[in-house]
Amino acid sequence: MAARPQPAIPLIAHVVFRFDYGGLENGLVNLVNRLPAARFRHAIVALDGIGEEFRRRLQRPDVTVMSIDKQPGKDLPSYYRMWRTLRRLRPAIVHTRNLGTLDMQLAAVAAGVRRRVHGDQQHRVRRPRRRHPPPEQFHLLRTLEHVLGSQRRVG
Repeated sequence: MAARPQPAIPLIAHVVFRFDYGGLENGLVNLVNRLPAARFRHAIVALDGIGEEFRRRLQRPDVTVMSIDKQPGKDLPSYYRMWRTLRRLRPAIVHTRNLGTLDMQLAAVAAGVRRRVHGDQQHRVRRPRRRHPPPEQFHLLRTLEHVLGSQRRVG
């Protein structure tokens, strides 16, 4: 009887605005260092640069860290660079973090990544209490959910 081929270890592409000092980035380094290497591979794609001292905190030598060097403002070629990067990496999952990377979900869709997740770090901002978002925010959120797919379908 022939042995079954072992499934490939899934690659998670973590997309951050800048991979340098910060709470979100610190959490990402801890996550990458603590997840079992036998179950997950990781790539970190920064939109706007990498802090070399922070990269050295990664304990796994197999983690790919790169930047697409996005220019300030709307840099349309950055979407192409992200698409090309994701096509080359072929990740099983793309995880964008915070509002500055949300639009890179579109590049992930175009690159054919089937599993996509977006997470926002919670910030405590003093705002008036509202039970529901204003109608224009609700419409934007529903549109994004429709375009990007809800997290219930990510699996």
